[in-house]
Amino acid sequence: AETVGEETAVATAVAGTAVAELEEEAMVVVAMVGEETVVAVTAIARGGNIKAIRKEMNSVFGAVAPVEFVDYGFSNSGDPTVAYVRMETEEGAAEAVRLLSEREQPFGGAAAQFALLRGEKLLRYTDRIRELRAASGKTRQRKRQQWWERKWGAKAAEEGGGGD
Repeated sequence: AETVGEETAVATAVAGTAVAELEEEAMVVVAMVGEETVVAVTAIARGGNIKAIRKEMNSVFGAVAPVEFVDYGFSNSGDPTVAYVRMETEEGAAEAVRLLSEREQPFGGAAAQFALLRGEKLLRYTDRIRELRAASGKTRQRKRQQWWERKWGAKAAEEGGGGD
């Protein structure tokens, strides 16, 4: 019975540590993104060229305030009518929402809607970004390893040349 109790205590501690690590990582992503620096852009017209619309968003938002990143495409939400623009400052994000909403800024030929991400929506977005970064990190590492093996050979890659 004592062994079962010890195993349960260890499992609980491990689970608690894993949860704490995930929460800490989520907070790092939120800190990295910023509390109120993400603007959700919705009601984007379907059928437009994603790269062209992304460039247009970068230009339009950049004219208002410095842009960190335009997150638009199928990877972020699976919905081509939704984009997220990460601004460098909270003031810039708020000003962009105000100005672009006032002028009913179109993207893809339709007037888009703008809102700051807050609370649960911001956490869902940052969780999704964290998942995508983790998945793409593994892919990048695998591709880097393959490149290293092609360039220097498998033995050199095994000796540590192609790692992180």
